Amino acid sequence: MAHDFKRTFRLDRFSRSSARASVRDELQHHIDLCVEELVHAGWAEEDARQEATRQFGDLTATQTYCEDIQTRRGREERRTMSFDEMWQDFRYALRRSRRPGRAGQTRSAPCDRSSIGRKIATFHRMVARDEDGWIREPAEKALRPADFDGPDCLTHPGGTERVRSMRRPAICLLAAAALLGAFEPASSQEAGLRTLTPFQVTRVERYLETRGSCRGCHRIGGTGGLIGPTLDGLAERVDYTYVVRLIRNPAEVIPGTLMPRQPMPQREAERLAAYLLSRPAVAPSDTAVPEAPPALDPADRVDGPALYARHCAACHGSEGRGDGWNAPNLPVVPTAHADRELMMKRPDDTLYDAIAAGAFVLDESPQMPAFGAMLDPEQIRALVAHIRALCDCEQPTWARRGR
Repeated sequence: MAHDFKRTFRLDRFSRSSARASVRDELQHHIDLCVEELVHAGWAEEDARQEATRQFGDLTATQTYCEDIQTRRGREERRTMSFDEMWQDFRYALRRSRRPGRAGQTRSAPCDRSSIGRKIATFHRMVARDEDGWIREPAEKALRPADFDGPDCLTHPGGTERVRSMRRPAICLLAAAALLGAFEPASSQEAGLRTLTPFQVTRVERYLETRGSCRGCHRIGGTGGLIGPTLDGLAERVDYTYVVRLIRNPAEVIPGTLMPRQPMPQREAERLAAYLLSRPAVAPSDTAVPEAPPALDPADRVDGPALYARHCAACHGSEGRGDGWNAPNLPVVPTAHADRELMMKRPDDTLYDAIAAGAFVLDESPQMPAFGAMLDPEQIRALVAHIRALCDCEQPTWARRGR
């Protein structure tokens, strides 16, 4: 019960268990849940455990990957906490250095401060001790003004001593300088991002195979399109930072590029860049020559045929027959937009979604990229209208209702 409570509220990272034990326990928990579901479905427990392990995949690689993440995240959290504490001490030191009039606290009995700033009346309580214990004197005798030279001096029963108000701030500043030296430089952090574990490599390759659209335009490992440059041997031409920036925002790095920006988290873009830079150069297997796309005149910004010729014809063909010059380089034949029977079954909304979000959202080839970040809604609707002109057809009757 207590263990489930810790897992539910993510308290494991605050426990003393090592990253290895924590990850092993978490993975085992997921497998147990899968086994439980299979047992409820009618599987024998032993068979269910074997099937759950098979469905989970490479358990060793996953554990190594998760341990790496948890260890790195733990270091980052400790650095963040250290930085927060350092910043608090630095601000405290700065405040104390700007207020020289505020002295440290007296080590005598309680004080009475009747005004603000330098107008402070400090009293200390005079007491005497005999064999019976503490003897309190009358208030008029027990309280008298404290003798001090200035705001930096306070009276102590044994005499006056100067309290150095900058002692703690000086210590805080020294601690801040020490903590600053504990942080890793940016170059070493960046170098860590370039090193992928075997599991991360498998994950990126799986992404390129089932989700990413890179191979639709680029050749990777000797296979893929030729619309863009080959990505084998990329490290010989560009650096890590450039590749990450290009993946995140192609138009910002190369104005006027045909490469549309694909939605991808920063961490995934960094892993993809590290993977691509690790690819060795591969000799071309054919002598295919790519064709340059036609330029788009500013006056044709919402012209369907002009947009189609620039962004679609390389794969789908200039007449929409699925026979573009880049089609032979793809594992799946591009959709023939001129196929009347096929296109009559697809509503305009489906065509719009395929252009804006990529064919992956329609369970089609992931190698057709999403153009939603490059083309605005008006341009996408112009492309849909041109596709209707190519097939000389309309969308299904049920999709036209209410329009």
